Amino acid sequence: MLRITAYLFFLIIFNLNQGYTQWLPLNSGTNKNLNDVFFVNDDLGYVVGDSGIILKTVDGGIVWNILSSGTFLNLNGVHFVNADTGFVVGGRTDKLFFLGGIVLKTIDGGNNWISILADTSEYGFPDVHFLNGDTGFVISNVYIIKTIDGGLNWDTTYGYAFPTSLWLYSIYCISDQVGFAAGERGMSTESIVKTTNSGNNWFDLNFPKYKVFTTYFWDQSIGYAGGETYIANTTDGGNSWAVNNLPYFIYSVFAVNSNIAFASGIRSANDSAIIVKTTDGGVNWLPQNILVDSNTIIAKVLSLYFTKIDTGYAVGTNGLILKTTNGGETGFDEKSFYSEYFINTYPNPFSTFTTIEIPEGYKNGKKLSFGLYNLMGREVKRIEEITSDKIKINRDNLSPGLYFYKLEERDQIIATGKVVIQ
Repeated sequence: MLRITAYLFFLIIFNLNQGYTQWLPLNSGTNKNLNDVFFVNDDLGYVVGDSGIILKTVDGGIVWNILSSGTFLNLNGVHFVNADTGFVVGGRTDKLFFLGGIVLKTIDGGNNWISILADTSEYGFPDVHFLNGDTGFVISNVYIIKTIDGGLNWDTTYGYAFPTSLWLYSIYCISDQVGFAAGERGMSTESIVKTTNSGNNWFDLNFPKYKVFTTYFWDQSIGYAGGETYIANTTDGGNSWAVNNLPYFIYSVFAVNSNIAFASGIRSANDSAIIVKTTDGGVNWLPQNILVDSNTIIAKVLSLYFTKIDTGYAVGTNGLILKTTNGGETGFDEKSFYSEYFINTYPNPFSTFTTIEIPEGYKNGKKLSFGLYNLMGREVKRIEEITSDKIKINRDNLSPGLYFYKLEERDQIIATGKVVIQ
């Protein structure tokens, strides 16, 4: 009976772990910051990042190859219109250092890149969106430019007019007529502009927040915007917005249908990576579970891209690339399992000892218990009546391998996780 119980417990713990991990890391082959991701189809994708790095995969992220971009500028945005033709933009885009910007183009799937625009005046290019091989938009921090001949010629469609112009961060077009660009304009809430005539004119939207890092529209009505500690959604093309205040800085949003969308960034409290999901059009957002090691847990998730409703990629700082193939589903009731509290475990993996921080809401003298379990479901360590802010777990005579833990208050599980002993 004891052996059956232990085996069943192992199955529960193992399946919980499999469900708990929704986003798994891929080997990017670099520790450079990765700023944007774009997939042409299920297998073919590109990632761009700092110091001119461009990565390409032809097998859905299993292997990433480094391409020669011909520049050492930071690359911030990538957009392909088919398997052969794509555009990349870059340059320094903060307000302290102005090193100019660059627009690169390939017509052979990234084997060769040519510079089709270089802005040596002041500003870099943070984002790009092309509608086809000829027509596309590029934003600098202070203007929007458009080409209708594949980048041979460019016209300014939204220009710098201090102090009323936006400091731009992102652009997204949903048709050949309708597009949105977003950024910040001091403390003004007019931080998103919209065009309905293919960029010939842009007008301000009355947005309820003053700083917008990203926008994404599913169609001409349903869209999202994210920034410092909020995600907003609209159902009328940006005329009105509902704001969901969250403890995250949001850098990317991607919708897979009219109800389901994902957003990514960092937790404002501790700068750890975060991906959240809505299944009700932005009314509620729940964090996804991310499997990252101790080197990448303190990271920004800067860009998202989904090839299917359940298959998506995320990239960020320190060479981070993540993938989900189940749309972030856990296989159990997320709402009943989810806790706002982030468990920081360091170092992990460990060889002598690791430290587990108690969630902020469970400090202040609450008595907790901690259990550590091996892969057979056997409890190998237990600590009762924990009242300190941290738990030090010594390896002692434990064998190398994977272990699971749970943190409880009065037999109620408040957090689970895993550690690796080297």
